[in-house]
Amino acid sequence: MASSGSSSEKMNVGDKIEFNRGLYNHVAVYFGKEKGQDMVVHVTGEPGVDSKKPGACSVLKQPFSMVKGTSSHKVNNELDQTYSAKNQSKIIEYLEKSIGKKWKYNLADNNCEHFANLARYNQHFSAQGQKLYDYCKEQGSFESFYRDFP
Repeated sequence: MASSGSSSEKMNVGDKIEFNRGLYNHVAVYFGKEKGQDMVVHVTGEPGVDSKKPGACSVLKQPFSMVKGTSSHKVNNELDQTYSAKNQSKIIEYLEKSIGKKWKYNLADNNCEHFANLARYNQHFSAQGQKLYDYCKEQGSFESFYRDFP
């Protein structure tokens, strides 16, 4: 189902949820309810660990409210217009297999949006990462890009 982006929309299993963090959006996948609590699965840094270090991130299932914090959020399945979304059972299967695994994070090439798009569409893509990559390409700064954004 394509989304209008409204923050008051009902979340469905497999929806991509964007949390506005100011300069970027953190992206998670809605897992459903557990014990009456909305849950999401996402890539996140481990407490007390520098998230720029490879392997310093993990895929976790956490309460929606914890991930949301004070951020605004919206359902964003706009890529449904470009890619076929997996059915909900396949998304849940992917999420369950991913929970607890390490994620080799890279801001442009392997971020939380890449994970969400893999879960929903089986596509390794991030619009935010692409924008960053394009900006660095325009600046001719690929060397510093990979040094500064491992």
